[in-house]
Amino acid sequence: MVSPGGEPYRRKRGMVTQPGPLHTLLAQPLVNINADAVAAWLKEESASRPTRAALAFRLLRGFLNWCAAHPTYGTIAQTEAHKPKDVRRLVRKQAPKTGALQREHLPGWFESVQQLNSPLARVYLLALLLTGARANEIAGLRWQDVEFKFGDTMTLHDKVEGLRVIPLPPYLAHHLAALPRRGP
Repeated sequence: MVSPGGEPYRRKRGMVTQPGPLHTLLAQPLVNINADAVAAWLKEESASRPTRAALAFRLLRGFLNWCAAHPTYGTIAQTEAHKPKDVRRLVRKQAPKTGALQREHLPGWFESVQQLNSPLARVYLLALLLTGARANEIAGLRWQDVEFKFGDTMTLHDKVEGLRVIPLPPYLAHHLAALPRRGP
C-alpha cells in the first residue's frame, strides 16, 4: 500500500508497478496529514481505484489509531484526521457479494469441471464446492489429513480454530483416491 512503485513486474516484461495508494499521502511528513490532506488524497485515489482506496483508508485509520496510542507519535500525528464526516463520506461503501452458485448452475458447473485437463484442479474445485472449506484450507491439504479407512474424514487447518475434522463426501473421496500420491 505504501510502496513507491517503479519495480519491474516479474511476469510482465517491460511494465513496472504503480505506486501504492498510500504512497503519496505517507510520503509527506506525519504532522502534515490532516483531514484536508486525507480528503484530497481520497478524492484522487477514489477516482482511479475506489476499492483499493477504501482498503487503504481503513489501513490509514488503523495507523492513525496506533499513533494515538503511541507516546511519541501521538503528539506528532493528527490522529483525528480520518474522523470527520466529510472525509468518511468519500470512502466507497462495500457492497455485499451477490455471486453464488445456484442449483440451476450445477449441471453446467460439473460438466465444465470434468472437462478440465488437470485432475488436481478438478478435485480442488470439487472439494471447495462439496465441503464449503476455504480455498487455503483445501490448498494446504496433505495426504495424512485425509482418512479413507475409518469414517472418511478430512482434517482441515482452520485459520480460526486451528484444526477441524469434517466428513469426506463419498463422491469427493472417490476422486481423491484416484489422484497420484506425491509427497507426504
